[in-house]
Amino acid sequence: MYLLSKSFKTFRSSRSLHTIRTLEPLLLGWGSYLSPFLQDSPLIHDSDHSVLSSKETTAVISPSLIDLRKLFKTNNIRDLEVSAVGAGFAHFLISLFNPKDNNSKVAGVGLNRFSQLGKHTTENPAHVLYSIPGKVSQISCGREHSMILVDLEKDLQEVYVSGSNVYGQLGILDSKDSSKKHLNHKFPLGMELSPIRSLKGFIDHDSKISQISCGLDHSLILGDNGKVYAMGWSADGQCGTGETKNVYQPSLVKGLDNVKVEMIGTSTDFTLALSQNKKLYCWGNGEYRNNMANIEDDKILSAINVVTDFGEIKSVAAGGAHSVALNTEGNVFTCGFGALGLGENNTHFVEPIQIPSLQNIADIYASTDYCLAKSINNEFFVWGLNNTSEVLGIGERRHAFEPHKLRFDHLKIDPEYSLSKVALGNSNVFLY
Repeated sequence: MYLLSKSFKTFRSSRSLHTIRTLEPLLLGWGSYLSPFLQDSPLIHDSDHSVLSSKETTAVISPSLIDLRKLFKTNNIRDLEVSAVGAGFAHFLISLFNPKDNNSKVAGVGLNRFSQLGKHTTENPAHVLYSIPGKVSQISCGREHSMILVDLEKDLQEVYVSGSNVYGQLGILDSKDSSKKHLNHKFPLGMELSPIRSLKGFIDHDSKISQISCGLDHSLILGDNGKVYAMGWSADGQCGTGETKNVYQPSLVKGLDNVKVEMIGTSTDFTLALSQNKKLYCWGNGEYRNNMANIEDDKILSAINVVTDFGEIKSVAAGGAHSVALNTEGNVFTCGFGALGLGENNTHFVEPIQIPSLQNIADIYASTDYCLAKSINNEFFVWGLNNTSEVLGIGERRHAFEPHKLRFDHLKIDPEYSLSKVALGNSNVFLY
């Protein structure tokens, strides 16, 4: 029996415990569709999709080591890198990058009704594999669509999209092709992985893409010039264009003139944006006053500045009915409804409130109904609403109204290895 990490492999013989150095990548996960890919699970055959038939029966309830050999159906994973992971409503995508041939292999698992995994399948849920030239640097997944950012040679980039485009969330129309009727006729069952060719006509030619992010049914692209582009469902102002009409092409978010945005956060129906001078902005759904603005508007159709008084903001994250902010002192603030981390009797605040039990936090993350925080000591804390996918990873199906420290000691991971990246979805969580 052995356990993998990026730095060490441990196995037990009849005499002693041995540790040897290895160059294999490490991926931890929990949630739906993962049990067939755990290191101690039996190998599944290519034709056996019954093991993925139920989110509940395949749910993993606590952090577990994912066997990348099973997930990618190969024994050759040495010297490869888990370069990006994205988790959506009921599907996830994982990329393994090979620096020797500058190529990425992507594994997709979960629901695939609209080909959100990147390939058409007759099975649903499904498990797919495919390759992409270049290094996949970011993946983001929504309800039934996905986005992949690829870094190519000579400082070039490509954005690939797949899945449902019912609301325009793939942004695949060019300036001469603007009718929704044509769109639905052309891609009636969803689209396999394809590049967004129209980006060249909307994003400045001298700018690079620094971040991609999917809500449930809309998509955002942030350029390194500080401009934010949106497309998709906008009934609550998700696209920030000043209207409630759906957006079928990458379009500039209004209200950000002369503002250079540094990071964006969305997961459901609203967005938080942090500028380079650390000012906070929001747009989209405003129910439960979930956006730190403390205004009664249920629909914020373009970006507005949010004034805060808890110090310089380091990062932000947007859930469904709640939002989270981290200041430079490592303190965490939440507001809205539900996953606030302030106790069972404190689930609705219209202004940001500090979570007193969290200190020295380095990063924060949010999905529709729950949040995760990483400390400077590489500890992870989770809180919010649990579900049948066991997304909280606490080993039991209950809600966590206050931050709960995740346990990894049963995995015997090399303590010097730092899990630096996180992907949250409605059905899965990944650390790598």
